[in-house]
Amino acid sequence: MVHLYTGNGKGKTTAALGLGLRFAGSGGRVLLIQFLKSSDSSEIAAVRLVAGIEVYNSESPHGFYYTLSETQKASLQGEIEAEFSKAQEAASGSCGLLILDEVLDAVNLGLIYEAKLLELLKSARCEVVLTGRNPSARIIEAADYFTEFVCKKHPYDKGVLARRGIEY
Repeated sequence: MVHLYTGNGKGKTTAALGLGLRFAGSGGRVLLIQFLKSSDSSEIAAVRLVAGIEVYNSESPHGFYYTLSETQKASLQGEIEAEFSKAQEAASGSCGLLILDEVLDAVNLGLIYEAKLLELLKSARCEVVLTGRNPSARIIEAADYFTEFVCKKHPYDKGVLARRGIEY
């Protein structure tokens, strides 16, 4: 089954990780692949301690995509391709739950072809979680679960910057 966590609200990755913890707690194998994120998010330190959860992400920190130079974008493209290859391999059944964190953003930036993601979802032999923003109608149609996170109020609106351990 395909789980889709999307929207402009906080909590998409957190919800995906909660499902991952539940699945690992039941004895299942989880693979978390983080697209467009490096290993400096606080949740990764905790998740790496959990038996049954493997994390795959960029080892080199990078800023937001729109701030990157062309050289950095090319390097990131190579990382994204490697991460997606890992996802395709895992979807063949080497894990029970595959979390593709921020994959929708990678699709929206043209770093992953939507058709390739849809092909992965169609052939997957495991549960797959997608997170990110602005899914297409085709991705929504492919999902069995569709949860939209809506931001109603956030401290950022008052000038409070992202806080370690809370937003990252």
